[in-house]
Amino acid sequence: MQPEKTPEKGFQWDEASKSYGIPSQVLRGEVPIQPNAQPFQPYQQNVQPAQQMMGNGMMGNGMMEPMAETKATTAFVLSLVALIGLFIFPLTVLIAPVSLIMANNALKITNLNPSYHPDHGKARAAQIISAIITVLLGISLAFLALLILGLMIGGF
Repeated sequence: MQPEKTPEKGFQWDEASKSYGIPSQVLRGEVPIQPNAQPFQPYQQNVQPAQQMMGNGMMGNGMMEPMAETKATTAFVLSLVALIGLFIFPLTVLIAPVSLIMANNALKITNLNPSYHPDHGKARAAQIISAIITVLLGISLAFLALLILGLMIGGF
């Protein structure tokens, strides 16, 4: 090595930052501030609804065609009332078949639309809850009818 190019003894911050391309402020623990720095904004991807991504439900002008109205929410609420009423007031079970019919009609509408319909999940949940309660209602009415028939045959 030549004597004029000999590095100085000891650790020097600026020399290390120049040799490795690291700013000296970072090595010293300072945060470099740029004069025209923009505030931090997280990366946001342009998210589109599934209907627009698939291309279904689009009209010629790029607008979404309106979804057909259903009674899925009403059917879901009625099925929950029948389920809760099963334990509180048993006569509310009688609205389960009505809820099942409404849920089936809502599912007919949501299945006609090839793209995703927002009421499909509610209609399916109402259908399942109402079907279970309606089957329980049918079983209990059949048991009650057999009990009455047995009492009538027994001469009671």
